[in-house]
Amino acid sequence: SSELALGYAIVDLLSQAHGQELMHELHGLRLPSQEKACVVEWCRDHQGLEVLVRRFRNNNVMHPSVAEIHKPLLFCNGMATSMPQPTRKVFCPKPRAVHL
Repeated sequence: SSELALGYAIVDLLSQAHGQELMHELHGLRLPSQEKACVVEWCRDHQGLEVLVRRFRNNNVMHPSVAEIHKPLLFCNGMATSMPQPTRKVFCPKPRAVHL
């Protein structure tokens, strides 16, 4: 594994107002040791926790061979909690070419 970040995060908040507030706070933010600033966009394709869990619970990234550090995180009241178990067989992801 290259251990490189894909460069994005998906965040689902309790309300649209909370989402807009977080977007305002994060847009343009520069993280330590990063050259690029954060660009925040509203996701139109996947709205709501249930939809996001359904999208990722059966994703190949949930395969046991994938290190926990690379798997989606789910929080409830600020505390990390487990993603629901996959509902189908999850296959080992294929290695991707890394372009530096």
